[in-house]
Amino acid sequence: MAKAEEYIIVNGVKMTKKEWINQVVVKQKERRGKKRFLDLSKPKKVEKKAKEISIIAEQIEGMIKQMTALKSVQVFKTHAYKSWGTISNDIFAHKGISRPMAQFCVSYGELNSLLKDIQEMAKKNEKAAYQYVEKMVWKLDDMKQNIIDIIKATESSGVCERFKNHEAIYGKGRQLGLQTVVTKALKTIGSLEETMKTLQQIADNGIDPFKYGDHMSIKAKARCWA
Repeated sequence: MAKAEEYIIVNGVKMTKKEWINQVVVKQKERRGKKRFLDLSKPKKVEKKAKEISIIAEQIEGMIKQMTALKSVQVFKTHAYKSWGTISNDIFAHKGISRPMAQFCVSYGELNSLLKDIQEMAKKNEKAAYQYVEKMVWKLDDMKQNIIDIIKATESSGVCERFKNHEAIYGKGRQLGLQTVVTKALKTIGSLEETMKTLQQIADNGIDPFKYGDHMSIKAKARCWA
């Protein structure tokens, strides 16, 4: 007596065991044939559109440029005499004003040099750029102290009261006066501290440059880098 056919269900289709085995054999042969034509070479790495350090360098430049008060202090010191003549001598006769302002200007120049160094390193994707970012933090810290010293000296010197009607003190045009510069610098201290904090994070961790402001408070962001 002939043995009854064994039936099985595969993917909802009823078939004999023999039919199923034949299907498996055919599929295996097809797979082996396809493998002969597969490209087994290693896939090429997709080149990044922008390297991380290059992006960070751009972000740092943006942060520095947005703190316009830094540039204002440097411009006042450099162009005061050209703009207002001998009255600038009376202002800078106060060492409490002239000394920290001169130190600030030196640091400002060094800060920009560090930024250029970072940009050059970024072109070569050199990780040494992070060390220069930390140097920027130290430089900004010096500049912050200079600003504080200038503010205190301006208040104690009496020059604002003495020349209260002069543009050298309250000028708000292309050439800002001392009191205008000091007021602007005072408002930027908070932004300066936030920038230092961000740069230190970048130096320590190489944080995602697109998230460099995530740690800031709403109040800090609202200052818009005054």
